[in-house]
Amino acid sequence: MEQDNKYIRSLIDNARCGKIGALEELYEMCLDDIFTLIIRLTGDKKLAEQFTIDTLVSAWKEINKKIPEQISFANWIRNVAIKTTICGLIGPKDCREKMIKKKAAYDVQGESFSTDPLEKAIADLDDESRAIFVLNKIDGKPLATFSGFLGVKKSDAETKLSESVLSISNSLPNVESEAGLDTLVESLSNQIEPDENLIESALSEINEIRIKQLKEEDANSAELKELIALEKKRKKALKKNYKKVKEVYKKEKALKSSDKMIIAILLLTSLVSFILFLSTSTNAWNLSSVSGKPLKNKASMDSMEEILPGDVISTNEVSTAAIDISDVGRINILSNTSVTRLEEDNWAELNKGKLKFNTAEAKDNFNIAIPNATIQNIEFGTRYTVDVDPNGNSKIVLEKGWLRVISAGDDIIFPQKYNLKILNESGASLPYYSESSSVLVSRFEDYLFNGKENAALNSILESSTEKEAIILWNLLPRVKQDQRNAVYEKLYELVPHRDDISRDEMLSLEKKYLKTWLDEIKWYL
Repeated sequence: MEQDNKYIRSLIDNARCGKIGALEELYEMCLDDIFTLIIRLTGDKKLAEQFTIDTLVSAWKEINKKIPEQISFANWIRNVAIKTTICGLIGPKDCREKMIKKKAAYDVQGESFSTDPLEKAIADLDDESRAIFVLNKIDGKPLATFSGFLGVKKSDAETKLSESVLSISNSLPNVESEAGLDTLVESLSNQIEPDENLIESALSEINEIRIKQLKEEDANSAELKELIALEKKRKKALKKNYKKVKEVYKKEKALKSSDKMIIAILLLTSLVSFILFLSTSTNAWNLSSVSGKPLKNKASMDSMEEILPGDVISTNEVSTAAIDISDVGRINILSNTSVTRLEEDNWAELNKGKLKFNTAEAKDNFNIAIPNATIQNIEFGTRYTVDVDPNGNSKIVLEKGWLRVISAGDDIIFPQKYNLKILNESGASLPYYSESSSVLVSRFEDYLFNGKENAALNSILESSTEKEAIILWNLLPRVKQDQRNAVYEKLYELVPHRDDISRDEMLSLEKKYLKTWLDEIKWYL
């Protein structure tokens, strides 16, 4: 039986405690898998999206119930997906009536999800026959394990399956037997990519339920106020944009193809308006304290003054300043520093000098542009300092949380007690543990920038321990092709990745595979 590792179990525990971030991470791990199952059970893209959202909401409601230790979270949520989808498709009348209402409310209409002849033939089956075929032939479940759940006798399920096999075989060229069809089924894609907004939609629905519950329990609770504040701005924009897009979609259906260019322009305008709404709805930046005489746009300023987009705050050797950003945290601007608030919400640029950043009260992420890189906290409560010297070289010291740094196409992620150097002419080095030897740190630059690939890499691999696993994870996409196997082997020795992902899949460097390995490394760290 497949079981969860300690990291996934810790995410489950945190999700049970109400931490939405942990729930979101669990959902990201399994979304592709359950969407693929649901879209085949429904044969319809729009309907599958709604059932997927319902599955994620149902899983949140049921996660506090004990998940048997012998079953993994991935398999548990697959069962939730099957139960939710079958109930809505062919289940009791009350289940089906709920889905009919949702289809009307969300304007869910039939939409093919694949041009594959086999996928189309499966989708063309009636709901009951399709469910039997998918669960047995594609998902591998014996008829006896689910026929009762479908509300049909095992003998009737066998008859429907045989009829479906015959119907599909007759509709496909060169398929003359059930064995030939089974071979074709095995060639189907394991993953059908879902819309990236499904998790966000489900979490929004979950928050609505939580808000309703909290209102009934305590209308003045701090948690309720926080939830409402988090949802208010996004909901307003999403609802406004959804109505516009829905109207455009309905009109498009009634127009001739020659008029579709106009609709595309209207849709683009709607999306641009949505983006503008988000970009112009800025958080307040207030100067909370000063020492000495810092300047704003080269003029003296008073304490508690607001900092607007485009404002430049500068300090000299005897002055400092602190800025509080609503929903984000505090920036401490140290001496001999110049910082610009950018036009984009939650963005600043450090031109020179040193900042201390604390997101203890954060509800939004924050981005700092520095020479050749961008820094983003990927956890709330992150604390770090960043120092840009007169030559444009930067150093980041992370005290708490996790950071993401994007530099010249390199996507670097590292945790607390790690540092990172970014050289003005060369780009980002590798993150290093604060207690790593100076020799090891110098080897990173030798490998990346000084043309000493072989000797430096050998030294890095020999010196690395579990504490350096995150370093090797960041190094893996950056090494030369002929050296990647060596880095993979060492990292796998220190922190093995999940058994259901092969070496070749991991070496393909797809983000979804690398993220699963990062999840394992997080637990070790």
